[in-house]
Amino acid sequence: MSVAARALATPPRYDNRRPVATASTELDLTDTGRLPAELDGCFVRIGPNPLGGARPAHSLVGDGMAHGVRLRAGRALWYRNRWIRTDRVARALGELPLPGPRHGLSDNAGGNLIRHGGRLLALGEAGVLPVELDGHLDSVARVDFDGTLPHGFAAHAQCDPVTGELFAVAYYHELPYVEHLVISPEGRVRRCDRIEVTGPPLMHSLALTDRHSVLFDLPVVFDPRLARAGSRFPYAWSAGRPARLGLLPRRAPGDVRWFEVDPCYVFHPVNAYEVDDRCVVDVIRYDRVFDRDLHSPGESPPTLWRWTLD
Repeated sequence: MSVAARALATPPRYDNRRPVATASTELDLTDTGRLPAELDGCFVRIGPNPLGGARPAHSLVGDGMAHGVRLRAGRALWYRNRWIRTDRVARALGELPLPGPRHGLSDNAGGNLIRHGGRLLALGEAGVLPVELDGHLDSVARVDFDGTLPHGFAAHAQCDPVTGELFAVAYYHELPYVEHLVISPEGRVRRCDRIEVTGPPLMHSLALTDRHSVLFDLPVVFDPRLARAGSRFPYAWSAGRPARLGLLPRRAPGDVRWFEVDPCYVFHPVNAYEVDDRCVVDVIRYDRVFDRDLHSPGESPPTLWRWTLD
């Protein structure tokens, strides 16, 4: 097995962590330009937004806030922003905690938003359970896919637009493996593959081709020393730990085929596809993260990168 790689581009850097101080509803919106009349839905985003206004100590923590703009018939009908009701946020706002199960050291589902199985779900890192949001972005409950989720979930799941299945890699620091999950279009886990790892690693996302799930087993791992020191996200660069990409067959369960690559880190894939006996994977690659700077992935610039796996 062999792997070829090359850099494609280097994007600029921005500071996007300034918090929004209040939750609001705006109904009297002014449109500039023209909105296509065919757009009928809600454009949503999410990110860390600490309640109280202080900038988070770590770029992957901070109370999650969802933002949405409702579009219909060529108009923007409303804008809303809402904090995800973690236990901490609910206490601070004098509200009851959300119903539903709990898993992991945190319930901060502030990393991503997806719609699957008829639900709008806020997702988080390191085994956090999804939080269901209603049509006005208010938090409804923590969910475990009707009791079918073995442990926690993941921040970035990928949906197959052909089958409607949702794919994710769930990691949790107490497990000696990660869980490759396949969720049915109806929203229930129908397959769970245990993949042995060391570390355990921070697996932020995965990529999909029509035949394989592409796994990123890279040298950012759980650090017990940071956990004992009180870090809200105790993951750090592990010098000397191998970096590898894995191809896991999607339809016929089998062993992962691993391809070693130079040490690096990937938060987000851009694309993946297969041509004959080659798998092409496009990603945003960092040379190193969470090493000298334990609070932000800013010590090396993100680069658009292509791996070709033979």
